[in-house]
Amino acid sequence: MKRIGELKAEVQHLKFILEEERQIAREDWAGLRAENARLKAECQARQAENSVLAVECDSLKAEVERLKMEQRLKAVPVEAKLMDSIAKLQTENDHLEANNHRMSREFCDLADDHCRLKQQIERLTKAGDAMASGLQGMAGERPKALADEWNDAKGVNP
Repeated sequence: MKRIGELKAEVQHLKFILEEERQIAREDWAGLRAENARLKAECQARQAENSVLAVECDSLKAEVERLKMEQRLKAVPVEAKLMDSIAKLQTENDHLEANNHRMSREFCDLADDHCRLKQQIERLTKAGDAMASGLQGMAGERPKALADEWNDAKGVNP
């Protein structure tokens, strides 16, 4: 009997140890999940940075190629007449780029004006329609004639 009591005590002790280790494992698991989430977020941030750096790298490669070409052109003996032509073309290119930039801004301004005017036309048309509707309900020929003139001006015959 004494042996059974010892075994029961040992089982209770082992259950207690098992429960403690389960609790530690749960805490470790929660910590690992939190660490995993943190690492995933850090990985995504690094991927975004890598995308930005890749674009910057491509830009720098293009700049290196441009500088190499410029250096090659300087290294080749070029007649003064050809250099003048190159300078004129560069000036013309700069002028065209400036005009393009100016015209792009003007286009954007015109597009904004177009949208604003279109909205104003819609508001005025709605107001005119409301006025014509009110005139239709009034007695007499003059209000009806004004409403008809409005609809004719719009190209609408009720």
